[in-house]
Amino acid sequence: MEYQETALEVTALTAEQLLSGDRGEIARRMRLVIELEGPILDDLLEKRVLHSYGLVKRGSRIAPLLSEVRASLGAVTTTQRSCDGHEHTVYWQESWKGRDIEGTYTSFRAPSPRDISEYPVIEVANVMAQVGLQQSRKALWLETLRLLGFTKQGTQIRATFKLAYAWAKAHRA
Repeated sequence: MEYQETALEVTALTAEQLLSGDRGEIARRMRLVIELEGPILDDLLEKRVLHSYGLVKRGSRIAPLLSEVRASLGAVTTTQRSCDGHEHTVYWQESWKGRDIEGTYTSFRAPSPRDISEYPVIEVANVMAQVGLQQSRKALWLETLRLLGFTKQGTQIRATFKLAYAWAKAHRA
C-alpha cells in the first residue's frame, strides 16, 4: 500500500490569526488528515495542519493550541517511543475504534515522502515481519531499508529500526 498525503486547502494565516481563529476548523483539518493518513504521528499531523495555514514552525505559542485541539478530538490513539527518545501519540482512523490495533494492523505504506522519524514504529515493524525476523539482522535491516525507500542508514533510521525490531519480536514473532 502506498502512502497518500492529504491535500488540504491552503488558508494563509499569521500565527496571531491562527491563535485567535476557529479551533473547530483546526480540529476538522486534523480529523481529515487522520482519516486519510492514519496511522500518523502527532508531529506529522500538526505539520500537515500548520502547512495548510501557510505556517512552518509550531513555536512556543502555537504548540499549546495544537495540543489542546488534538486532545479535544477524542481520536483513536496509541503511544510509541520514537527515534527522538520521546513518547509520541499515533492517531488512527475511526474504523480502528475498539479494535486490537497491535494484533491486527499488519500493513505498511511505502514508499513514502515521510522522514523515518514520521513513521509509526508499528509500520516499520510490519515491514520487518514481512521480510522475515529469522533473517540475520543485517539482511533484515538492508531489505527493510530498501522496501521503505531509504538508501542510507543514518542515526534516526538505526534508532527507529532498533525500536521496530524489538516491537516486531514482541508482537509478530
